[in-house]
Amino acid sequence: SAWFYLWADSLIVGMYLGAHDLGLYRTGNAFVMVIYGFLFGPLLPVLYSYLSRIQNDRQRVREDLSRVVRIIIAVAIPIAFLLYAFAEPIGAIVFGPQWQGVGLVIAVMSLSHGFAWTVGANGEAYRAIGRPDYETKIMAGALPLYAFAYWVSVQYGLAPFLWTRLCMALLATAVHFWVAY
Repeated sequence: SAWFYLWADSLIVGMYLGAHDLGLYRTGNAFVMVIYGFLFGPLLPVLYSYLSRIQNDRQRVREDLSRVVRIIIAVAIPIAFLLYAFAEPIGAIVFGPQWQGVGLVIAVMSLSHGFAWTVGANGEAYRAIGRPDYETKIMAGALPLYAFAYWVSVQYGLAPFLWTRLCMALLATAVHFWVAY
């Protein structure tokens, strides 16, 4: 299922919308992923190590995860809205005029990744308490819904696909919050 979440979106965009839209999508999405990965990626191994040490105290794990999530929310959501607000100028400055359309991808994907990162630490907590199956079950359960939503939305173009992807990220975020708390 990890492969699906990393590559199926690009495969579907490429198959249905062609190389141009795939280029816009992959480039804009990668740009946003780099920003969030730079900010939060180093946190995950440290968090896993810390939570593993306190794994037997589930209340403390929950409290500390909650504290980390609040910090991530305080950083990720404002960045998401800033990137959304300035996506067109960012796309023009960073990628140039030949990449017209990448701003929309940056805008919507900044919201998708911003909200998704609010539960980005959950997987580390699941693994730390010896329950990596939580994340696997969530991902596997959502996979058919994602595939169907992607397939239907891509029929209408890149913009509907992007907005559907955001909706799916919000749905997955809600499920992760429900499972973790």
